[in-house]
Amino acid sequence: MTSAVSPSTTKRDLRTGPWAPGHARKLRLPLRAVRYSSAPDGKSDSVTLKFWLLQLLGWSLFLLLAYVARSSETEVSDSLQFMATLALSGAGMAGSVLLRRVYRGLQADGYGDVRWLGIGLAASVLAAIGVDLGFHYALLLAAGFLPSLSALHEAQPAMSRAPLLAVAYMAWSLLYLAISRQTRLEQAARTQRDLQLALKDAQLQRLLSQLSPHFIWGCPR
Repeated sequence: MTSAVSPSTTKRDLRTGPWAPGHARKLRLPLRAVRYSSAPDGKSDSVTLKFWLLQLLGWSLFLLLAYVARSSETEVSDSLQFMATLALSGAGMAGSVLLRRVYRGLQADGYGDVRWLGIGLAASVLAAIGVDLGFHYALLLAAGFLPSLSALHEAQPAMSRAPLLAVAYMAWSLLYLAISRQTRLEQAARTQRDLQLALKDAQLQRLLSQLSPHFIWGCPR
C-alpha cells in the first residue's frame, strides 16, 4: 500500500504553497488597515451601552459642577438657573457626540501620541467655543419670547462658559481616546488569534486532502 503523494512532495508543497510561512505573514497585513472593524452584535451593543452610561454620568457631574460654580444672580430664580445649566449640559453632551464622530473619522491609530494629543486639545477648545457661542445666541433668542431670561443672558456674556467646557472636553477626549484605543487593541488581538486558528486548520485540511484515502484509512489491497 502506497500513498498517492510522497512525503517529500507534501513538504515541498507546504513550503511553497499558499499556506507557506511567507504567505501566512501576509494574512496579518489587513489588520493594520481595519481599525474600526465591526464587532459581533452583542459586543457592539455592550460598547454602545457603556458609552452612553459614561456620557450620562460624566455630563451629570458637569451639570453639578457648573451649577455650583455659577455666578450669583439675584434677579434670576434658582430653578431657572438650574434649567439653563441643564440645557448647557445637554448642549455639551451633543458636542461630545460630534467629537466622537471626528475622532472616529480621523482614525486615531494613524497618528503618534504627541500629535494626537495636539489634535485632541485643539478639538476640545474649538468644541467648547462652538457650544458656548451656540448656547449664548440660543439664550438671546429665547429671551425675546421669555423676558425673564434677559437677566440670565446679560449675567452670562459670550465665552463665559467656554473655560469650563474646554476643561470638560479635554478630560472627555483623553478618557474616550484611552478607552477606544484599548478596545481596538483587544479586538485586533482577538482577530489575530482567529486568523491563526483558521490558518492552522487550513494547513491541516490541505495536508489531509493531499494524502491518499487508502493511506488514511489503511485499506489493504
